[in-house]
Amino acid sequence: MKRVYLILVVLSLIIAWRVTSIPRESVPVAVEDTSVPPTTLFSTEQNGKASPRKGLAEGKSESNADFKSFLNETLLVLPTEASAKEKKVDPHHGDPGIGEASTALGKIVDEMKENPALIPDGLEFYRSCALKNSVIPAIRALCLRNLADWNEKSPRKLPFSWNDFPSQIQFIAKQLPVTR
Repeated sequence: MKRVYLILVVLSLIIAWRVTSIPRESVPVAVEDTSVPPTTLFSTEQNGKASPRKGLAEGKSESNADFKSFLNETLLVLPTEASAKEKKVDPHHGDPGIGEASTALGKIVDEMKENPALIPDGLEFYRSCALKNSVIPAIRALCLRNLADWNEKSPRKLPFSWNDFPSQIQFIAKQLPVTR
C-alpha cells in the first residue's frame, strides 16, 4: 500500500508540473455531473484524520449490491483536479485525497481477490474511473492499469483497448507495475 501511495504521489507531482506548463487556452474544461449528491467514504474525526466508513470500507463484504454501492460511492469521492485547486494543494506535498483514494482502491482489489464474482463490477468501476476527466490523472492511470491487468486475468473479459483512453493516462498507466 505504501508503494502505491508513493507511486501516486510521484505521478501527481509529475502531472502537476506538466499541467502547469500547458497554456490555459489549450486545456479542455470538463463539466462535472452534479445531479448526484456527493457522499464520503471517509468521515473526518475531531482530530482531523480521515476514518473509513462502516461496511465494505472495513472489509466486511455482504453482497454484490453492497460492493456496487461501495464502488459508486468511491467513484464519487475520488480526488479531482478542481478539489485540489480549491484546497490549494501544494504540488510538492501531494493531495491528501490520494492517500484516501488508495485505501478505497485497495479495498476494491481485496474484495475482488476474495470473491471473483465481483470482478465484472470491479472492471466496470475501473473503466469509469479511468475515463472520468475530473479525477486526478494519477488515480485515473492507476484505474486504467488495474483495468488492463484484471481484465486479462478475468474469465469474463470486457472489450478493452488502450486506445479508448487518453494518451497521457495511457503513458502513466504503462509505467506502473503490473497488478498482482
